[in-house]
Amino acid sequence: DLADEDSEAFDGVMTALRLPRDTEREKKARSRALQEATRQAAEVPRQIMVRCHRVLALAVNMAEVGNSNAVSDALVAGELAAAGARGGAANVMINLSSLRDEEYSAEVTCQLEQMQSEAEGMLQQLREVVDERM
Repeated sequence: DLADEDSEAFDGVMTALRLPRDTEREKKARSRALQEATRQAAEVPRQIMVRCHRVLALAVNMAEVGNSNAVSDALVAGELAAAGARGGAANVMINLSSLRDEEYSAEVTCQLEQMQSEAEGMLQQLREVVDERM
């Protein structure tokens, strides 16, 4: 669902970019629409990152307490979730660079940095658990 929402958000940015900008009024309306669409284009991959972060935490838990015969599956799930989180963060950052709302951008950037750090820690923990249980 989020992949579809991400595509729709990108379409919203492209639609805003095609708005007329001949008059001052049109320029202002286009600018507002572009900022709103870009914020949505940042929000969707942020949600992807949040969900990937949750999956990574579940993978760590499954590696720790799950069936030892499925520990490699937990590792694959965790590696994919970590990659998804990194991709989501990159997509958020590219969109934030186009926003003029500095407060929102700073808040989201701080959240992403914290989540990325936590994700890297969880991924390392997952790898260690898998090494121990294999």
